[in-house]
Amino acid sequence: IQITAIQVKPYLTWSENKTTTGNDLFVGFCKDLLDELAKLLRFNYTLYIPENNSELGELQSETGRYTGLLGELTEYVSICILG
Repeated sequence: IQITAIQVKPYLTWSENKTTTGNDLFVGFCKDLLDELAKLLRFNYTLYIPENNSELGELQSETGRYTGLLGELTEYVSICILG
């Protein structure tokens, strides 16, 4: 499962440990919650931070498409967003 998120302290931010990889690159409440849910419900996930890290998203009138996290969700890049 790919989950797209934005970084908001203390919920999700980069780990200070520069030797980690994958989902361990992140720390915070949302990361801890996802880890527990994944363990309990037996699923794997990948956290993804889009280039525009701070945008929830808005509808673009010219294209009829959403930007930001909402765009990631509506374009089926991710099945879940955190923000």
